[in-house]
Amino acid sequence: MKVLFIGARLFDDVDFYLKEKNIESILTESNSNASNLDCANKYFIVPRGMDEPIRIAKEENVDGIISLIGIDDPLMDVALAKEKVENELKIPFIASNARTISISSDKIETKKFFIKNNINTSKFQILNSYNFEEFISSFESSMISSKNSLNNSKNNISENNISENNNLENNILENYNLKNYNLDFPVVFKQRSGQGGRDISIIQNIDEAKDYFYEFNEALCEEFIEGSEISIEVLCFNNSYMPLVPVYKGETSLNGLHPLNKVRCAPADVQGLNNEYVKKVAYLIAKELKAEGTIDIDFIFSKHDKVLYALEINTRPSGTRYLTAAATNIYPLTKLIDMVSGDFNINSLNEEMKDYFALEIPIGNFDDKQVSDKQVNSKEFNVKQVNDNQAIGKQVNGKEFNDNQFNGKKSNKSLKKFNKNSWVLHGPSNYERLTISAESKAEAKKLAKKLIGKRFYEFCLDEL
Repeated sequence: MKVLFIGARLFDDVDFYLKEKNIESILTESNSNASNLDCANKYFIVPRGMDEPIRIAKEENVDGIISLIGIDDPLMDVALAKEKVENELKIPFIASNARTISISSDKIETKKFFIKNNINTSKFQILNSYNFEEFISSFESSMISSKNSLNNSKNNISENNISENNNLENNILENYNLKNYNLDFPVVFKQRSGQGGRDISIIQNIDEAKDYFYEFNEALCEEFIEGSEISIEVLCFNNSYMPLVPVYKGETSLNGLHPLNKVRCAPADVQGLNNEYVKKVAYLIAKELKAEGTIDIDFIFSKHDKVLYALEINTRPSGTRYLTAAATNIYPLTKLIDMVSGDFNINSLNEEMKDYFALEIPIGNFDDKQVSDKQVNSKEFNVKQVNDNQAIGKQVNGKEFNDNQFNGKKSNKSLKKFNKNSWVLHGPSNYERLTISAESKAEAKKLAKKLIGKRFYEFCLDEL
């Protein structure tokens, strides 16, 4: 079998699986300096856009195409290319469709989607140059706080009715004429598009709101919810949907700390949160969205009213994919290969799924040298394969990172793969993260302490 992949940056996440399945890989990439190019059987440097990947797919006579693009901007072009390929070449193209992208890539459209499908979401307004002054005046005149007034429903759910507390009339939404739902500072300002925290600000007073509107003439204004950040990946194929594991990404904070800078773990262990409920909501979102491939959904579980609020949908490879793999033994990106090859089966996923504990720590850059993913995969460094995982033979705070207990077969290739009670180091220079897969939380903490020494206490892992 021969499969074409679009995008090289995440290709090392699937390379080991392609070799196990004896699948020939063709890779297209617009950046000639991208990492992982040599991992594929054959690669092509192409201009941005989908014309060249489609042409190469025809010339190479591939059996299917998988998008590994991890940024939002090109996703609609990919969706349109998917439609063309599946109609004209009659081969599977694993990526989200145009309808899904039109909803998920626009935060305002995402809000409409949640409301239309009776899914709890945070209170919000759409602000623009016409109603911004009215918005400001409402704070100046009343400053009425209603933090705890929205949706005191309990965590119960059915496929036909998730919640009736967020219904708004569609004509109000379509006219962008939302009244002030007694939002109080702090609030969150966002742009329609963007990822990774781009153009998102937590606004704590009128002056900050005015400053934001000096730069932008429209914003999605949401209430700021104190609580736990939760994310879950869903595999979607042929109208079948499999939510994997809820991931805990830390508590919300007024300084807007990005989840990548926090300790994260899976499954989520948050008082009052039912993980099966999270899975049910995620299933309904994926089903109503008619998503394809892999998506992940971001939630906040409110500290005050104990309600789960859906915030965003990401229809691309997730930043929590290592945690998901470490906790379940199911690798979301390798399942895209099963989809394209016709081997994807929901029932088999249930049989494969493990109940491990995953812990992810933002190590950052090492003390002595900065090592990028590209350098890790080269022969420049002494890389050991530890339980088939990526490891770097260096020191962290004076402690050997490769403990003698974990000595394994030497390898110049780093596999992004977990075995029982094992770990993977991943991420670019200055943003490296250590993800641990263990049979229990206690075992994960024990392994973390061995690997990072005194930094264990720096991350407050003893309190986990």
